[in-house]
Amino acid sequence: TMKTVKSSENPDSSEGKAEVVDVLQVPEAEEDAQKTGDSNDSRKRKVASLNLTRKKASGIKPIANKAEFKKVQMQWEALEEKKKNLREEIGQIEQQIFDLETNYLMETRGHGNILTGWKVSINRIHLSASTILAEQQKDIELQDQ
Repeated sequence: TMKTVKSSENPDSSEGKAEVVDVLQVPEAEEDAQKTGDSNDSRKRKVASLNLTRKKASGIKPIANKAEFKKVQMQWEALEEKKKNLREEIGQIEQQIFDLETNYLMETRGHGNILTGWKVSINRIHLSASTILAEQQKDIELQDQ
């Protein structure tokens, strides 16, 4: 059996949204006719009926030959590869964002950040230098662990 290529109608068209249409069902219909022992005329009627239904539903012409099918198949495979590459790129970007946010929160922990606020930083003005150094040493020890 051949793969089914699916397409959807342009949402801006006057026909509205014809959701998903099977474009390559004709070879499968021929195989079904052969399995059930249908006559050649019966098979031709089924194929013609499928073609007519497909044209009415989607306005998409059926793929008539192997060369055209191969072309569509190669385009589909190229789009799938592009989709895979874009997903990987998005994953890398998300990881970079996570790393940058983590670094921001770790580096600004001592003097305030968007999560902890800046009250600690304001209160430090009133602390002695030795207390500030002790807190910084504690932060370094926590990071080393």
